Amino acid sequence: MSASHRVLVFTPHVVLLDIRMPGIDGHTVLDHLRGSPQPPTIIIVSGNHEENEARQLLQRGAFDYVTKPVDWGYLKRAIAAAARTPHRPFRMSSS
Repeated sequence: MSASHRVLVFTPHVVLLDIRMPGIDGHTVLDHLRGSPQPPTIIIVSGNHEENEARQLLQRGAFDYVTKPVDWGYLKRAIAAAARTPHRPFRMSSS
């Protein structure tokens, strides 16, 4: 069972997602998870420091974008904030 399939089966509230993974990219996984009936709140964790990519992923529904090396204090606060968000279907803004 793939990780993205497990997320759909177990419906966690928060998912940490890398962008560069063997065999699949985080953009595809983000789109797949955001389209699920109860999408998780997704925090991107990436070694990519490109501002345009971060902005694009946030516009597509990521809750936060954390760069590597990870600031563990910041990540802990981001997870806590994500856990407090309502678990509801995502609707992309038209802007």
